[in-house]
Amino acid sequence: MKKFIIFVIAAILLVMLTGCFLFHPGTPHETYQTLEAALRDLRFSCSEPAFLPEGYKRDSIIIWTGNLLEITYKKSGSPMIEFCAIVEHERDVDSFMNHFNFKPDWFPVTAELEINGAAVVAKGKSEEDFKIAAWQTDGISFAVRVGFYDEEGLPLDVISNIIESITDIKNLAD
Repeated sequence: MKKFIIFVIAAILLVMLTGCFLFHPGTPHETYQTLEAALRDLRFSCSEPAFLPEGYKRDSIIIWTGNLLEITYKKSGSPMIEFCAIVEHERDVDSFMNHFNFKPDWFPVTAELEINGAAVVAKGKSEEDFKIAAWQTDGISFAVRVGFYDEEGLPLDVISNIIESITDIKNLAD
């Protein structure tokens, strides 16, 4: 019986460690206190969203693998909002969905609109529950993601307002 208990405990620890490696695989990243400091290490510049739904505050600014900017906003009791930008790879909404481990059939509603001269594609569960939007401007790929699959999304007009408030986009790689 003692060997069985030791085996069960070892198996549980192994599963826990495997989970950590799957969800935090040691991807190189750097955390920043200000957007200005983060942008100094990237080959593009942009403002962060000037519009956010009431009560949301910036939680973190991270650059992943040296080229993906991720700014997270949180509000107690609400799904987080993430703003992402990357200059090295062209990404459409589907590749950002892959990045966030979203499955295409989770979001049957697609909306295509033009914001600040860019073609934006948004996907969601319903007209009032959009989860992700992606677009490209000046060779930079952007996305706004709202929460995780099981959390509520935001109406399309709110996501549109967030996107519209992102300005001063410049690709410095040229």
